[in-house]
This record gives sequence, structure tokens and C-alpha cells, in this order.
Amino acid sequence: MPVVDQGAPTGGRGIKTLTKPKLISEVQDLIGEIVAATVNRTTTKNSVYTSDNFHVDSVPITAAKGLKRCKVEIQEKKGDKDTVAVVILEMHVSSDADVRTGLLNSLNNHHIWAIS
Repeated sequence: MPVVDQGAPTGGRGIKTLTKPKLISEVQDLIGEIVAATVNRTTTKNSVYTSDNFHVDSVPITAAKGLKRCKVEIQEKKGDKDTVAVVILEMHVSSDADVRTGLLNSLNNHHIWAIS
């Protein structure tokens, strides 16, 4: 399945850059736990996965032409609760590796990644 860079987010607060190696490592470990079937859902689920400082939210969205998708975000638990990584999944995506790749790419370049 293709994992495609959708570019930097427009509007909103954007995707936060993490600079502390300990926090980057914590997010990478959290991404390693993610299973596509758990985050790809038709109902909103907050804190699907958690770590000491971050949690994963999964929110259904409907794109153009009625295409059903899911937005998966990794966010800080405390403070401003900034987003540090985002992917948009089509509902049929079942590859754990693709979901993890998209989130790692987003963590590294602060763009939204789409998986179809």
C-alpha cells in the first residue's frame, strides 16, 4: 500500500518538533506498538495507545466523494497537548508496517502522511 507525503499541515497549530532524544525514543516505541486494525476505526477512540508522555487518538473522517478515512494522531498528554505525528488511513488499510512507517515519517518531517 502506498504511503504518501501530503505535505505540511495548513491552519491550526501544525505538528510539533520534538528535540529531546528521550521523548523521540518514547514516541518511536509507542509507534512500534501500533496495530492497524486497532487504530483504523469508524468510531472515535481517544488514547488507543499510551506512554508516559503521549497518547494515540483515532478519529473517523469522511473525505471528498464520501471516501471513509481515519485520522491517527500522536499527541502530548500534558501541557498544550500538541500533535507530534499524523497519518490519514483509508478504512481498508491493514498493514501495521505502513501505519508505523507513515507515523515515523510524520514524526521526522512534521508532515501529514496518507496511506491508501
